[in-house]
Amino acid sequence: MIGELDNFVENNEVLKQILEGSGGASTLVDAYIAMLACMTALLVSIPLINCINRLRTEEKRGRLEAIIVSSVSRKNIFGSFILIAVLESIVLTFFGAFGVFAAIPSTGLVAFGTLMSATFAYLPALFVMLALAVFLVGWFPKLTSLLWILFGYSFIMFYFGRLFADKIPEIVMRLSPFNSIPQLPVEKFSAIPFVVLCFIAIILSVIGIIGFEKRDIKN
Repeated sequence: MIGELDNFVENNEVLKQILEGSGGASTLVDAYIAMLACMTALLVSIPLINCINRLRTEEKRGRLEAIIVSSVSRKNIFGSFILIAVLESIVLTFFGAFGVFAAIPSTGLVAFGTLMSATFAYLPALFVMLALAVFLVGWFPKLTSLLWILFGYSFIMFYFGRLFADKIPEIVMRLSPFNSIPQLPVEKFSAIPFVVLCFIAIILSVIGIIGFEKRDIKN
């Protein structure tokens, strides 16, 4: 099975460079898992951003103001959207990794548990993307499109960061939250990035909720 992957990669020069740029993978299979995990996390971030931005859509359509004038507080409204997005991140990460595993022709090539752990490692990066959406909706609702710029940047760094890993400064790579996560199982687990990213996500979310409670709600 591994031999089949070797042959496939050898015939695909771009994929070969991407895998070889995955932090010095000990094996080709490890690099392959790391690439699939990051790709899955990037795709999962799309519905999370849309979930929070949905609140802004309801605001522009004038529906949110009608809810706020009732007994429902702004904090509870925003909190419900955030809770749904957090649950989505966990559920979609699981099914995303499961879908990738099921789509691999030779399931013995990639261990299910290894793929799951590598994919779930990106949850803090997803939380940061979610928190940025909360922050922008809370304080700068007209700038929520900036999230898609960050998403596009992260997606570009996913490919070109691996193709030109030796030429792109590390600080440029780290601007994407997804590149701050250790690429399991290629790299060793480190709790520091997880703690830092979760802390950033919490702070941005709290600030965003405060902003949402204070600013005018307009359609």
